[in-house]
Amino acid sequence: MRNVPRDAIPIAGAPNAESYAELSASSANAPPAPTEVFARLGVMLVVALAFGLSAQFLVGNLPH
Repeated sequence: MRNVPRDAIPIAGAPNAESYAELSASSANAPPAPTEVFARLGVMLVVALAFGLSAQFLVGNLPH
């Protein structure tokens, strides 16, 4: 039993590969469409600009 791969040994209560079959067959691992990529980039840009604006506002209003 020394050379038996781990997949060959069943473990009680552990999920098997069949339970994950619907996840691997779905589009969960598919690359995003170009519109999704640009939407995500746009959201990241808005968040970065909001952080920059808030930092500029906080630094500008501090007493010198």
